[in-house]
Amino acid sequence: MRHFTGSTRGKTEDTVTVTATAVRQSAKALLVRVGTKEAWVPQSVIHDDSEVFDKTHTTPAKLVVQGWWARKEGLE
Repeated sequence: MRHFTGSTRGKTEDTVTVTATAVRQSAKALLVRVGTKEAWVPQSVIHDDSEVFDKTHTTPAKLVVQGWWARKEGLE
């Protein structure tokens, strides 16, 4: 699901929301499972509205990431 939220210095923020489960975590990224696909998500692209942001989220929940990154990874 694609969203345009809030404003950052006059720019609209493009985000994508998917249901994901945390699998593993490194210092800079979170490995998540979205359906049957797994992807390393850089912490820098995870939005503050996300319910999944570290490895403790082992049940499916809302993952909100920057839109450009989601499109690049095919998570849209």
